[in-house]
Amino acid sequence: MRVWSAGREKLLRFCPRAYFYNYHLASAGYDHNADTKQKLLYRLKHLLPIQLWQRSLFRRTLREMFYKTPAEFSGKTFQQRLQRNLLGEYNSLVREDWRQHAKCVNLYETYYGKMSHAEAFTLVENVLNLNANHLVASELFQQLCNTSPLDRVEILDFFHFNLNTLVVWCTLDLGWRRRDSVNLVAITNEDSGEYSLVNAALHKIFAQYNLAISPDKTVSHGWAMANGETFIVPDRKINISKTIDHLRESAIPLCQDSAPDIKQEHEFRGNPENCDKCRFLEYCETSAPR
Repeated sequence: MRVWSAGREKLLRFCPRAYFYNYHLASAGYDHNADTKQKLLYRLKHLLPIQLWQRSLFRRTLREMFYKTPAEFSGKTFQQRLQRNLLGEYNSLVREDWRQHAKCVNLYETYYGKMSHAEAFTLVENVLNLNANHLVASELFQQLCNTSPLDRVEILDFFHFNLNTLVVWCTLDLGWRRRDSVNLVAITNEDSGEYSLVNAALHKIFAQYNLAISPDKTVSHGWAMANGETFIVPDRKINISKTIDHLRESAIPLCQDSAPDIKQEHEFRGNPENCDKCRFLEYCETSAPR
């Protein structure tokens, strides 16, 4: 069975060998009896670039408050919760909890000595404060605050649907109903000019498959973290049939779910241009085939 996700497609373009490590070889490192190389790969798989850590903290905090504690949802409490979550994960990073539990926060930039823990904290704290101020001042935030808990469409962190033999994995952040329509929001590092029309089409496919809402009744929103812009992707720009064709075509080179044998590692070429930006650099320098 073939699997597609935006992350898989992006990583394969970045470096086929990094793709092979991330989605196949690294998975064995979870086992307590895994060898040293497998455990290293599993650790490196969970390294987060600082920009993704920032987005993850922001997204998680917003989802927590919107879905789990709607009565407390306000600008002030959101900013307080965001600061608390940042401090909690930063303390985990400084303690190096990731040495015992690889899924604990571990930053690419601090792991490879590109910045100190304190520098990373200051950078992320400043950016998150700016992001929070943008959000609280936005029309989107007012819509979220005014949405009844009964109208909130709870969305899993990651969800999937099937297109015949193709499994499509996606992420969405927030959703709510308005009369007979549904509004779906993605928090993104892109602005309206860069936002992927594939993501917007996936919003509509998700609503059709999971919520039984027709595409014409689904509104795809984006909220840009960089500048606080809220935008709606016009229906005239979204082509669902073309998106489905893209998913099927781009999934062809992706590996099957059954992991290739480690002997095939040399078949996945590296991309030297991206080595200094790759989380698997440590493994490649010591263990990868030349």
